[in-house]
Amino acid sequence: MSKATAVSPVRTLSKSFWQLWTASTVSNVGDGLLVAALPLLAISVTTSPLLVAGLTICRGVPWLVFGLSAGVIADRTDRRRLMAFVDFGRAAVIAGLGFAVMVSDVPIWVLYVVALGLGIGEVLFDSASGALIPMIVADESLEKANSRLHLSVTVANELSGPAIGAWLFAAAAAAPFLIDAGSFVFAASMVLTIRDVSGSERESDNPPVEDSLQEPKRDSMRNQIREGLQFVRTHPLLRTLAIVGAGYNFLATGLEAIAVLYIRTELGATNLQYGLVLTLAAIGGIGGALAAPAIYARHRAGPVIIIDILICAAFAFAAAASGTLTSWAIFDTVLFFGSAIASIGAQTLRQRAMPTHLAGRVTSVFLLALFGAGPLGAAFFGVLTTATSLTTALVGFGLGAVVLVGASARNLVVNTQSA
Repeated sequence: MSKATAVSPVRTLSKSFWQLWTASTVSNVGDGLLVAALPLLAISVTTSPLLVAGLTICRGVPWLVFGLSAGVIADRTDRRRLMAFVDFGRAAVIAGLGFAVMVSDVPIWVLYVVALGLGIGEVLFDSASGALIPMIVADESLEKANSRLHLSVTVANELSGPAIGAWLFAAAAAAPFLIDAGSFVFAASMVLTIRDVSGSERESDNPPVEDSLQEPKRDSMRNQIREGLQFVRTHPLLRTLAIVGAGYNFLATGLEAIAVLYIRTELGATNLQYGLVLTLAAIGGIGGALAAPAIYARHRAGPVIIIDILICAAFAFAAAASGTLTSWAIFDTVLFFGSAIASIGAQTLRQRAMPTHLAGRVTSVFLLALFGAGPLGAAFFGVLTTATSLTTALVGFGLGAVVLVGASARNLVVNTQSA
């Protein structure tokens, strides 16, 4: 292996990182507003579970269409400019929706177009952002940096944002969309101020990097994608993690896609109560993220992931049997708590298993598996609840989780014994 040539690495969390962190945090606060506001706007237009789930489908379809290509695009482009361009574009899209809400009723197809545009931007932005972080943070500081980013995203996107979004929507329907547009503009401007981009010295099978932001093309996009797919397919642990991650995201995202309809119509919650439920779920996610290091210091990741999924299934069955807002709130909090722990464990296992020179492509395969499964799950749960009932979605989640554990438990335990 040859050493990748790079200029002096950034040894601490530098100004560049905090600029990226600030941009990410502000942007995610704006995105958090949409977590509540967009579904609430949708159910003001339609009460069809399938049409409401269509928002999640549209937002996730871009991952299925070009999720694997996005990582290659980010590697061949000035990542800061790509991120800024995407955020300016997302600002224009969501501002247009805000003004439309102010002047007239918005048909559901317009919400689909907006969700599709936001999804396309998310694919490109996340790929570029993930590639930029190692360029502004040294290897020994990556864990600290990722922790800071994870907590800020959780607090902004899942804790404060949804609650504020629900309150703002109740006060003025256009407000959360216009504020989100402003957050995108701020984030784009902040990213463009990043100047200290150097990158750390890392082992790689690739030739020396000629430019800190733009790596020359070494092979066709198709061949690069194929190499990443082949590595995951033939690696027992990575293959199992990809299957478990995709299956779990199919179930969890599918259930959450129709959650607003279940909470508002079946359980009779108000807009503010819906926001409170989202807030409690986010607190569960933060608790899981904080508890994960201590849990994995004592237990292997494979069994922990399995137990997490089974606990979530048990609470889903309990919530379906109870049929109360309190039981759903408890289930959703447990779901986010367990999901955070399982996600951190799976991510750590993946990082240890993938070689440096394939890290970007392996990551893109996992992002495709995770985010691509979401819209498929939303479509499935939308059809399921339309044909049966909203309560059936909870039972379906629980049964699906049990089946997923039964199909993957042995491989997950065996392949993580030495991890």
